[in-house]
Amino acid sequence: MRLLCRFFSRKTLLLGLVASLSLSSYIAEAKTALLFGATGAVGNSVLRAILRNNSFFTKIIIVGRRFPPKVTDLLPASRQQLPEVVRVELPDLGNVDQNEELLAMGPADACFIATGSGFPHLYDFRSFHFVEVDMVASMARLCEKLKVQSLTSFSSVDPEEHPTPYTREELESGDDGTPIGWWGLLTTMVNVMGLKEVALTENSGSIPFVRIFQPCNIITEEIRYGWLDWTIFRIHPWIDPIIPTKYHSVDVVLLGMAMVRDAINLISVSFANSDADRNPKRLTYGDFAEISGKEFMEWKEQQMTMKEIEL
Repeated sequence: MRLLCRFFSRKTLLLGLVASLSLSSYIAEAKTALLFGATGAVGNSVLRAILRNNSFFTKIIIVGRRFPPKVTDLLPASRQQLPEVVRVELPDLGNVDQNEELLAMGPADACFIATGSGFPHLYDFRSFHFVEVDMVASMARLCEKLKVQSLTSFSSVDPEEHPTPYTREELESGDDGTPIGWWGLLTTMVNVMGLKEVALTENSGSIPFVRIFQPCNIITEEIRYGWLDWTIFRIHPWIDPIIPTKYHSVDVVLLGMAMVRDAINLISVSFANSDADRNPKRLTYGDFAEISGKEFMEWKEQQMTMKEIEL
């Protein structure tokens, strides 16, 4: 009996060791991130955050129409440096889920859809809808086909919960090249952002984790929207303390950090915890701060120190 017990105890120990090594190797193995939108403010911040976590993401596939210096200057100077970078330049991002080159690159681990209309008030309505809804739907389908563990994107705070799809006639009438302007943007943004979220959730298929970040105002170094940005950037430090947390303005660096850190956390626990929350989840400013607030403050301190050294 003692020999039998000793045999089973050794067998149990061996099985436990194998399981432990399997989990460790899973977590330690190379992870691949797929990124759309690296040229935009949010996407560029996501790219920087991925590069800062090159011990986790050892390969990144960047898909876009072009790759200006604001993207290429961030990438590793040599192929020996991590992460490995694959750039895929496509003139049309509306059917990426059918692109054979991209489909052959799977599987991947995390997908970041950070595309958006950079200056939406200058778009005609059909183009605005194409960028925010049609492209996002195709990208989500591609991510599902590549068997990613997490899909991360962003919309806006308080989108329409039950958005109304636009008819073919409505979209065709908005395909005349006439900018929608600020008023047109204000009257359609809530519904379009709701449709964007529907495009993400309905096309993500079997992806275990779908996260939609809902920022209110995004603070950037450059003034992108003229007087509107200029005003918001200056008053938000005084307004934020007296308004609900989810309406606080968010620094684009914090937003990018939180999107990447959240994906890392999800991928790290998905193998070990089958009971993890796998429903599509919306996150607002309070969540951003909880996920990466400390990391963001450390980054700000580093930036201040570097500026002092330069002076």
